Amino acid sequence: MKRIVIIGESMLELSPAGAGLWQQSFAGDVHSLAVYLKRCAPKETQVCFMTAVGMDAPSNDLMTALQQEDIDTSLIYQHPSKSLGLYMINNTSSGERSFQYWRNDAAAKYVMRLHTEQFSADNFIIPDQVFFSGISLAIIEKDSRTIFWDFIHWLKKQGSLIIFDPNYREKLWSSVEDCKSQYELAFRASNLVLPSLEDFKNLYQLDSTTAVCEILDDYDIDEVIIKNGPNPIVYQSPKGKIEIAITQVDQAIDTTAAGDSFNGSYLAARARGLDPESAIRFASKISALVIQHRGAILNKNLFARYLKNLSS
Repeated sequence: MKRIVIIGESMLELSPAGAGLWQQSFAGDVHSLAVYLKRCAPKETQVCFMTAVGMDAPSNDLMTALQQEDIDTSLIYQHPSKSLGLYMINNTSSGERSFQYWRNDAAAKYVMRLHTEQFSADNFIIPDQVFFSGISLAIIEKDSRTIFWDFIHWLKKQGSLIIFDPNYREKLWSSVEDCKSQYELAFRASNLVLPSLEDFKNLYQLDSTTAVCEILDDYDIDEVIIKNGPNPIVYQSPKGKIEIAITQVDQAIDTTAAGDSFNGSYLAARARGLDPESAIRFASKISALVIQHRGAILNKNLFARYLKNLSS
């Protein structure tokens, strides 16, 4: 069984439920990834979520929700005066989404400070894999970034595989230069990088997956998987580069968590022993399902039925 630590933020999510109503849930890029990873490989993975929450009712509800997904919450730290961030999803008629955020006082910003205060190497189980995103980096308080990178490098020396999804969100960064400097550290540390072409268009003004591959060739990355909307996914490793068509849908209802569900189900498929191309095809089917429903996290029973049909 692979132990996978997911570092980042979980938030309260409000998504449209029709007739002016809103549905409350918990989500966020790494939250969604953790849920889909565990759901797609329940026997093959131990998924551990690392973040900080408050000591209030919403924070306790989040802990319960994660535990109901069989996600390990032993690395979730509680801040005495902060709480969860909140975001609201708005969708266009084509399913594209925009977000409004309220996260300035989120406890997750302080995860590394709290981790340092409570961390003991003697009691820490070294994970097989560690995942973080550009959002994970952006929300960590600047004074804690050195602590974060020391932790990542220590884990890599212990044998952990480092996985990074750039997931660029301009509003979270003080400047483009600040973001690029952090991404460079992430690329240098990572064994697997899971960007979208959109990330590199917005941050580096690159307009093709070929250009993305070329810029990442400067780093010692074992595998690169580039998501490109409805276009084929590009997989690059030292063995070469291949393009894999994704599962198409007639109409996307809500593209929230499209990439996160892909990432989680891809890692799950690899944990189950699938080769990269087969894992990408599986993850594409999961992502296609997710974008045909509202909100980031699908109903658990619905998702279980889909998985059963997919494997039969």
